[in-house]
Amino acid sequence: VELVFGAEKVYDEPVTYTEKEDGTFELTAVANRENKTEFRVEAEGKVVSSIARHPFKWDSYIETVYIGKDVKELRGETFVNLRALKNFVVDEENKYFTVEDGILFSKDMTRLLCCPMSNGMNEGEGILAKGQEGYIIPPSVQKIDADAFYYCKFPHIVLPSKLTYIDSGTFANCTNLKDITIPANVKAIANGAFYLCNSMENMYFMPKTPPAMTEGLANSYINYTLKYNFYAVFLPMYVCTLFNNL
Repeated sequence: VELVFGAEKVYDEPVTYTEKEDGTFELTAVANRENKTEFRVEAEGKVVSSIARHPFKWDSYIETVYIGKDVKELRGETFVNLRALKNFVVDEENKYFTVEDGILFSKDMTRLLCCPMSNGMNEGEGILAKGQEGYIIPPSVQKIDADAFYYCKFPHIVLPSKLTYIDSGTFANCTNLKDITIPANVKAIANGAFYLCNSMENMYFMPKTPPAMTEGLANSYINYTLKYNFYAVFLPMYVCTLFNNL
């Protein structure tokens, strides 16, 4: 046991939990677990209520993450280092999260937290088990977390009409992504949302009012893709003012 900034840190090697002010625990660090394909976010005798931002080191073994019944706080980017991740399983008693097609959502299906990096990597698995080439995000979703589709290999992703914001790194390194439509209700696109989407061919912008874009996005990411990869781009005229090389 070690005291860190007044909080009790409890070690259950190779997993680290930190006690919070309310007496519950947060998963704060997970060492590489060679040949361990499942990780369970729970600890005997402790109420694990949250997961830190980046508890996992770069891991090539974990394929399934089990979310315990008490977990109520986590971010999609929490799982960005799990290269082999294919699926989430949520305890039936958990009131905050659910899973559909191996993808992690809020219980009410309005927030998409994370699509596992290896979901749909192989034919007949995950989303591809439905015979789809890509993924249609449920229409109830209003928010997609940062890095939610990081390194996913879908060639096509359909965004929901209720979506209002595309977060940082949402589709970063989606190297197979060929086309995407920005729904009419999107008000802002964060920096690096489409970073290194090198196969992008078509991007459709539907908003009547220009989405707010960071300087880095306009000058580096979408502009790079437009200049070097797109052969057909469908944009309202206002969008053209964002890019110098159109």
